[in-house]
Amino acid sequence: MTSGSPPRVHATARAKVNLSLEVVGRRPDGYHDVVTIFQSIDLADRLTAELADQISLAVAGHQVPGGPADNLVLRAADLLRKRAGVRQGAHLSLTKSIPVAAGLGGGSADAAAALVALDRLWGCGLQPADLAELGAELGADVPFCLIGGAALGEARGDRLTPLPPLRATWLVLVAAGTDWPDKTRQLYAALEARDWSDGGRTFALADALITGVPIRQLGPNAFEAVARRALPEVEAAFGAFERLTAPGLAGLSGSGPSVFMPLGSAAEAEVLAAQLRALGYNALVTRPTETGVELDAVKGER
Repeated sequence: MTSGSPPRVHATARAKVNLSLEVVGRRPDGYHDVVTIFQSIDLADRLTAELADQISLAVAGHQVPGGPADNLVLRAADLLRKRAGVRQGAHLSLTKSIPVAAGLGGGSADAAAALVALDRLWGCGLQPADLAELGAELGADVPFCLIGGAALGEARGDRLTPLPPLRATWLVLVAAGTDWPDKTRQLYAALEARDWSDGGRTFALADALITGVPIRQLGPNAFEAVARRALPEVEAAFGAFERLTAPGLAGLSGSGPSVFMPLGSAAEAEVLAAQLRALGYNALVTRPTETGVELDAVKGER
């Protein structure tokens, strides 16, 4: 630890939605090539890292399934410590507001926050590109969650081109998690040839963001059809949006099951969210953000 390193670091880990997500091919390494547009939102988890002899994690809020080997926060801590040659440990406290396995990148956001917080806590001094390289080893969404805002993602989703974030837009989000083990891998396996595309509609949406055209229509999501077939809650959420608004306006985030819709004003968003809550849905009004992980260090705090 360098002399300027604090004994405790706090980080905010922001969720993401996919404004568009096309699967365009299969890679030799077994992953798929995608073209997607990420957008960070103000739904967030909170991570605190404190110096300790060993690495440990306590979680409050939505519980994270699986053991230590499956936990991205612990994996991020272990990876950074090994690569940076750190001998110290850390106690990590995670307060989760982002539903687990929801298509909102909660695990990836938490891993990104752990990398940034521990880099600061341990005084590693890694550059953003170094953290992004480590993040890509943990998961395809982690490099985006480090920076946030909006970005075009290619290859596994980890080759990023920054985009202007959504402006003057509110999102109504039916946030839900699932306890389906290995959901994303199984949904990838369930994709059919008709679910693949060439990425053209996502590139067109990226061009619209660059030129400042207001976005009220989301791009396609390759997982929508298969998720609506495999997850009854996804089909029901889409049906609720369609009954209250119009078909084709809501979209799936990631591989689901969270469904969301952009609106042009806070008033519209609050009305729609209230209507969805009346139907029994966990409907949130959220805003796009221009950052991913946000860090504040409190020196001298114990």
